[in-house]
Amino acid sequence: MSELLASTQVNSNTATLAGKGLVSGYQNTLILNGVDIELKEGKVTSFIGPNGCGKSTLMKTLTGAIKARSGEVSFLGKPLSDWKLKQLAKHIAILPQHPAAPEGVMVEQLVALGRVAHKKWYQGNSERDKQVVSESLASVGLAGYEQRVVSTLSGGERQRVWLAMCLAQEAKWLLLDEPTSYLDLGHQLELLELLQRLNKERGLTIVYVLHELSQAAQFCDELVLMKKGQILKQGSPLDVLTEHTLKTVFKVEVDANYRR
Repeated sequence: MSELLASTQVNSNTATLAGKGLVSGYQNTLILNGVDIELKEGKVTSFIGPNGCGKSTLMKTLTGAIKARSGEVSFLGKPLSDWKLKQLAKHIAILPQHPAAPEGVMVEQLVALGRVAHKKWYQGNSERDKQVVSESLASVGLAGYEQRVVSTLSGGERQRVWLAMCLAQEAKWLLLDEPTSYLDLGHQLELLELLQRLNKERGLTIVYVLHELSQAAQFCDELVLMKKGQILKQGSPLDVLTEHTLKTVFKVEVDANYRR
């Protein structure tokens, strides 16, 4: 296992979203133990690894949903704790694993919540807000769904509504915790293709947690491979998904010609 270990040396001067020495977990359970990571803008990156390895915990720690017990998360060279929430929301949009919409809320109303960071609490929706909401829904293929009730939509449609809400923030970073959970294969591929397109056409930086290795290899520029609360390797799919790592981490024997 030692030859797999590739501790990332974080340069706070160049890293855009970075964590250094992160120790994090839940109540009495420690999950991350001294994790160093840096993520640069403009890429599609996925956290991968066996169940329970710390993928979602790392995502939540980087977004501030979980406060690290020690270590520091920084964005643009500034500690995450020093950012005001509205200011940070203009840069980073976050989609948790199990988002919940209020009962009876309509698509347009939910997506408009993404505009909160751009106005005062007492202000209504401006013409600019309405335009961004409309454009965000069109970007995810839901133009004309404004007056639909969110709870009446299919799982794939609801996930795209949540994504439209994130797009309405006009943030350049999009962090998603297991966005393909509970979607069938067709809707999984549809969502990943959409995220890849948003990366290429809008220059959005996409970071998500993913379980399917074949999908990670197909849709991502960079993978972060984890095991037991540690990052074992970070790099391109070809560099990370080697025969050795697949056998060591996932206990999977791979044909030597599988990547040719």
